Amino acid sequence: MVFSDPSFPAPTAERARTLRGQVSAARLRADTEALLGPQDRQHFPDRMSETEAGIAARLSEAGLEPEIRPFAVGSAGPAVRHRELKGANVVAVKPGRRREAIVIGAHFDTVPGTPGADDNISSVAAMLEVARLVAGWDLEPTLIFVAFDMEEIGLHGARAFVREQLGDRPLTGAIIYESIAYTSAEPGSQKMPPGFGLLFPRVERAARARGYAGDWGAVLYREPAGRLARLYAASLDALQGEGRTLLLRDPCDFPIIGRMLERRVPFVRNFGRSDHVPFWEAGLPAIMVTDTADFRNPHYHQRSDLPATLDFDHLRDVVAATALMVECVSEAAVRGAGR
Repeated sequence: MVFSDPSFPAPTAERARTLRGQVSAARLRADTEALLGPQDRQHFPDRMSETEAGIAARLSEAGLEPEIRPFAVGSAGPAVRHRELKGANVVAVKPGRRREAIVIGAHFDTVPGTPGADDNISSVAAMLEVARLVAGWDLEPTLIFVAFDMEEIGLHGARAFVREQLGDRPLTGAIIYESIAYTSAEPGSQKMPPGFGLLFPRVERAARARGYAGDWGAVLYREPAGRLARLYAASLDALQGEGRTLLLRDPCDFPIIGRMLERRVPFVRNFGRSDHVPFWEAGLPAIMVTDTADFRNPHYHQRSDLPATLDFDHLRDVVAATALMVECVSEAAVRGAGR
């Protein structure tokens, strides 16, 4: 996309390629394979404990100091069948010059019976790779890396994190990875739900121009995160070419008609399917980066959701774009402070 926000330095292709060269596709794949499910608190609690320990170990290797933060969920919904279910998020803080923080997160539980390579273990691998890439940088914002628990049964890990974080430090943005590594160049591989083109005619035209191939990235956002979404999209486009990252504002965020759309247009509920939602509910600026999941990936929530189906070069681009976006945010803060 053409980036024209004077508050931020424009992401450059040269810097994007430099960062991409520092990202290891082999390590992304190795982490995905090592952390693969199936795993969830209800059916595979031992595997969940092993995975959270593995994530914490990798964050430590990156030079950070991770914490395993437990929480408990009562029988508050139909998906929670236990009187009390105990979970834990894995959190690592990289202090910046300022207390204001940017969250980079992904959930590490999977649907029972599925290995969850795209949903969502490769996203955790990407979060870990961002942590490795920026761990030694001198940045203005604090960065918080989070592996969320219990996304698949009610976003409970993200809700627990937002509750505890609100009283701790101001959050100026969150980047949530949700199913980000599946691409397809096959025409018709990208599905659009009924009515999509009426609300997003520009995005529909862009997808049609590509023959509905599933070879682009999507960013879901609400307006408090509009600038963050555009900066991320510009950072990824710097690697993949202009127009390859499509911005989708939550229709429920539209003034006046948002509530009506939520009631009458079923597909808009797809904007509320991951860990960005508790941030939105708290009024915090958050974006969700995605490959559109079951609107593209035939292996979604299937036993065939395996590393061999994924595009690790695209995953490298996501990591580099996230690091570039963080760098631009930091540079903008330096300019604003006159340092």
